[in-house]
Amino acid sequence: MKKHLFTAAFIFAAFALFAQASEKATAFTLKEAQEYAVEHSYFTRKAMMDVQKSEQRVKEITGMGLPQISASASFNHFIEIPTQIAPANAFDPRAPAGTYAEFQFGTNNNIRAGITANQLIFDGSYIVGLKASRTYRELALADKAKSEEQIKRDVAKAYGTVLVVRENLRLLRLNEEKLLQLEKENQAILEAGFIEETDRDQIRILLLNTQNLIIETENMEKTATDMLKFTMGIPVKNTIDLTENL
Repeated sequence: MKKHLFTAAFIFAAFALFAQASEKATAFTLKEAQEYAVEHSYFTRKAMMDVQKSEQRVKEITGMGLPQISASASFNHFIEIPTQIAPANAFDPRAPAGTYAEFQFGTNNNIRAGITANQLIFDGSYIVGLKASRTYRELALADKAKSEEQIKRDVAKAYGTVLVVRENLRLLRLNEEKLLQLEKENQAILEAGFIEETDRDQIRILLLNTQNLIIETENMEKTATDMLKFTMGIPVKNTIDLTENL
């Protein structure tokens, strides 16, 4: 009984550790984010697929100019060998004239095999097709390089946007703390009769405006972070940490 309880506790603990590890955010520097995007972004993956298609096309067209060898084989099994009729004296001079005999030629099993080789001597369309396929491959490679450079720029822009929004959010929260403290102080001064209610209300209005800006900036941070994850090729539901600062 104790052994089973220990096993169950061990499995539960291992599962809890695995869940914590799965929920742990992945941290990225700007360079790491760019490298990840080059490998996982939708746009760069599409460019890579185009390169692979172009290379496959070059191989297919090149193969058309190589010697083509084909082999074939057939097997026939005759349940009954075909029977033919011929004059009997054609095979046996002693046979009476006007008589016929039945003959069977062949075997019950028949196997045939053959090999054919073809070589393309010259075909203008083949040369044109080969050049076109190689040009397509070169264009696909160039497009892949452009896509990688573009995705790096997009990641840098999105990464920087998240940092700016987070810094603004940090400053707004600091300002909120100061306004909360100032509101308490003004309330005490108001109760002592040294300021008017309008003076206290001005601080409250500033505090309310700051709190509204915090809500808006939090939404902006989520949107900017989701855009960065989308650009990198990371599911939006995943959590990421940015290790660099402004």
